[in-house]
Formats: sequence, C-alpha cells, structure tokens
Amino acid sequence: MEKKKFKTATLLAIALIALASCSSTPKNPPPDDATDTEIIQLAQDAYEKGKRKLARYYYTVLLQRYGMDTADYVEGRFELAHLYMKEKDYERAVPMLEEVIEICDISDYGTVPTAFRKLAELDLAKVPPKRLEQIRAAQSKDLQSQQSYHDSYGDYGGYEDYGDTDEDDGGSFSFGSDWQQDGDSSRNGYFSF
Repeated sequence: MEKKKFKTATLLAIALIALASCSSTPKNPPPDDATDTEIIQLAQDAYEKGKRKLARYYYTVLLQRYGMDTADYVEGRFELAHLYMKEKDYERAVPMLEEVIEICDISDYGTVPTAFRKLAELDLAKVPPKRLEQIRAAQSKDLQSQQSYHDSYGDYGGYEDYGDTDEDDGGSFSFGSDWQQDGDSSRNGYFSF
C-alpha cells in the first residue's frame, strides 16, 4: 500500500513538473495576421500573469514580424530589455537599453515614441554602477576585437568589391542586436535602415 502511494505521488510530481515546463511554451502562437498592437497586448497579458518567458516570446514575434518599423523595433527591444532587468540579467539588458537610446537619438522626431528613451535611461540607472562598468568594459573589448578584424580584412571581410563604383550608394545604418543566442530568438540579428 505504501509503495502504491509513493508511485502515485512520484507520478503526480512528474506530471506537475511537465505541466509547469509546458506552460511557458505558447500552445498557439499569434495568428499570422495579428497586428503589432495585438502581439504587444499578448505579451503584456503574459507578463501580468507572471509568464515572463512567454512575454519574451511574444516580443520576439513582434520583432520578427514588425521589426522593420522603427517604433515597433524600439518598443520590442525596450520591453525585452525591461524583462531582463526584472530578472537582473544586466548583460542582456544593458546593450538593448543603450541601443534604444541610440535609436531614439538618431531617429526623426515623431517616428519613435520619446518615452522609450526616458524609460531606457531609468532602467539603466537601476544597474549597479560596478556591474555597468564591467558590462561596458566587455563591450569595449568586443568592439576592439571587431575593429581589429575589420582592420585586418578591410571593408569587405577579405573580398574585393566588384560592384558598381558609384561612391554614394544611398548609405545604410545597422542597429546591432544579439539574436538567436541561448535559444532566445530576440538575439543575434542586425536590422539595416
């Protein structure tokens, strides 16, 4: 009898663990025709229910579907950074917050809600100063490493430019992010504008 109770309790515990691990995975992703506003609402609802991983998923979907719109990109990146701040994952949050500030600074007036710049500054102010210094030092080291690579291989990574010779190609600007790292699809991609 005692053995049967133990088996039942063990099976129940395993089922509860399996159920809990599945609850953060979306059973139904947002419909393909969901608007940016609808996806943001899904993310906010998930966050309010304490489902941060699900909220991150929805913000990632927002970035994937609507990230070419500067306002949606800034909102998605800020909200992801804000979630990481809540988890004290400063290594992920700080670069995103700094990126939001940079985009707000260079964007034409009215294209990005100015509140996101202020909100990003407020979140950055919450990072312990020593931790912020360490993160920025690591970023600087990464930037120096990238610059060294660039200096070694030139503008085209070692390839010759056989394209047109028109010097003014219209220009582009890339906002670096860090999509697809650790299974978090909000990382390691570049958006060019």
